[in-house]
Parts: sequence; structure tokens; C-alpha cells
Amino acid sequence: MKFIFAITLFLFLSITSVSEVWAQSSTPAPTIPATATVSVTPTPTNLERLNAMETQVSELAEAIEAPRKDIWDIIESISGLVTGGVVAVALFLATQFYQNRQAVAQNRHDEQQLKISRIETVSGFMDYLQSKDKRTVAASIKAISALDADIAIELAKIFDFDGGVAALIDLASGEKGERATQANIALKSIFERLNRSVVLLSKDTTSENYRGVGFVVGTRGQIITLGFVVDTILGEARDQEGYIVTLDNSSQPFVVKHYSSPKELALVQADSLDLPALNIPTSIEAEFFMDVFALVPNPHGGMGWRATSGKIIELSKELSGQNYIVTDLAANTGAGGSPVVDKYGQVVGIIALKYNYNKKDADGIGLLPAKDILHFLEQHLR
Repeated sequence: MKFIFAITLFLFLSITSVSEVWAQSSTPAPTIPATATVSVTPTPTNLERLNAMETQVSELAEAIEAPRKDIWDIIESISGLVTGGVVAVALFLATQFYQNRQAVAQNRHDEQQLKISRIETVSGFMDYLQSKDKRTVAASIKAISALDADIAIELAKIFDFDGGVAALIDLASGEKGERATQANIALKSIFERLNRSVVLLSKDTTSENYRGVGFVVGTRGQIITLGFVVDTILGEARDQEGYIVTLDNSSQPFVVKHYSSPKELALVQADSLDLPALNIPTSIEAEFFMDVFALVPNPHGGMGWRATSGKIIELSKELSGQNYIVTDLAANTGAGGSPVVDKYGQVVGIIALKYNYNKKDADGIGLLPAKDILHFLEQHLR
């Protein structure tokens, strides 16, 4: 804009000067008397004045243009540096991209090698994992855990009560941190499958009024429980109906199939019940300090079961003419009739009573043993 203003000024001044020259040339020259003495003072000609103006305008234009030339000179001088910086950034980004691709490829290779290693680890124990002996399967999974604890946990979940739970118990106690947590979570999920076979016995169709527990022992909805649970629900009216409430909070009526006394076992039946029966082995030897698990109702009310763990602390304790297995299990009120299983998912006994087993007021849980349950079922399960 300043340059355009300077040119405009130059043209204006030029036109003004030319106009003055033209005016002077068109005005008649004054008459000088012949006798007069003329004093002549040199004055610049109009051309000289124009030349001086042009010089001033040129200098002004150069002054205006100088900063612009300086900027372009600076840009031209640093253009090499800018180009070099762009190249450096491009090289850096290309290097990072290449390194990232190399890292991804290396990770993929490591994962493949890990999978191959795991396959090789399992293949070496395949014959033992296919064994029908649960203890052999458990020992194999524990051996694998020494090489790869993560894959051992996955195998334990697959084999569950065929040796998997036994291995998970050792992993949960032997491992630390995240792996111990994973082992305990796996144990919980396996025992939750058994809980489908456990029901609440109630006066009505709601779980809030349950009075005890039972578990499925037959294919036609037969459920074993305790005599005192039936007494609590029906009293003397044992020809009437009570209700069972399942894990999914559905309810069905039951009828009493066999009852002898409050201290003994009782058999009830819900005809439309379709749940799997728990495994009661024909031969099971309880061992001192053996791991056992009770499937008991949620102590905080509402639906849900939990598996509490403990150990057998007395193999046989006679009380009122009946032999009980004593455990250090924790069980809340209303857990009577709950099944107790071993690490292979086999029924060890049924919770029958609380028992104070030492002078420190420590309560133990007394179980009617599995052999008594089998004997009862042989007589009354049809």
C-alpha cells in the first residue's frame, strides 16, 4: 500500500509541475525597458525540479521495499535449516513406525512360541490327564502348574471334580497375587455348578421363610433332608404340602415320602423338579484333616448359596447313639440338611447339628456320614 501511495504522489507532483510549466509558457513575457538594469539570479529549471522529485520518490520507494527484501533474505537464509528439520522429523517418524512394526512382529512371535511351549507342556502329561484315577489327574495338573500356572488353572477348570478342584486347592494356597485369586475364582465357579442341586425347604413359595436345606438324590425330584426340617415346616401335618425354592428362585410343592424322627433323615419329593442329583459314592473313606466344602444358604438372606471350606477334625463322634463326622466348617442358622462334599465333588455327609468340641466354646459341625445316607436311600428311594 505504501508503494502504491508513493507512485500516486509522484504522478500527482509530476502533473502539477507540468501544469506550471505549461502555464508559464503560455503567459506573455513582460516588457523590459531597454535602459533597465536586470539582476539575474539562477533558478532551477523545471526539468531539474522534476528530476529531484523523482529521486525523492525513488528513495522513498526503496525505503518501503527494504524491510520486505530483508524478510525474504532471512527466509532464504534459513530455508536450508527448515528443509533439514523436515527431513529429520520425517526420518524420526519413519524410524518409530518401523520400530513399532518390529515390536508387533516380535510380540506375535513370542505369543506363538508361548503357545507352542504350552502345547508341549501339556502333551508331556497327556497320558496322565486321560487317566480315570482322579488323583492322577490332580497330580498331573499340579505338575503342570510348576511349569505354567496359568495353563494349569485352565486345565483345572476343564477337569473340575475329576481332579481339577484338588489341583486348584493347592494352587490357591501355594500361589500368590493374581494367580491365587484366579484359582479361588475358578473354585467358586465350579462349586456354583453343584449349587443347582441344592434347594431350600419353606412353608410357602418364598425363600424368606425357609426352614432348612435339602439336595437332589434321585431322577424324579427326590430330595433328602433332615427330619427336624420337615417338622419345622409341617409339624404333625406331614400329609400336607410344603415348598422347595431353587437357586433361580422358582418354587414347587413337595410331599413327604419318608419320615421317622426329627433326628434322622427324611425324604421328600417334588414331581416336576428337573435338577441333577449329587454324587453319593458307594464307597468313600473320610480322612482326618481332609478338605471338605459345605454348600450352604446365603447367611445375609435372599437367594444364593456359598461354598464354605473346612477340614474334618474328628472321624467319628457318638452323640445320643448316632455317629457323626465332626468338621470345623462355618455354617449359619438354617443350614441343616446342607450337603458337604470333598474336593472330588462327592458327598461326604449332610449337616445335622452344631457341636462344641473343646473347652473354648468352639463350635464344630456334625455330619451324618455318606454311608448312612446310602443306607437310608437303599431302603426308601424307589
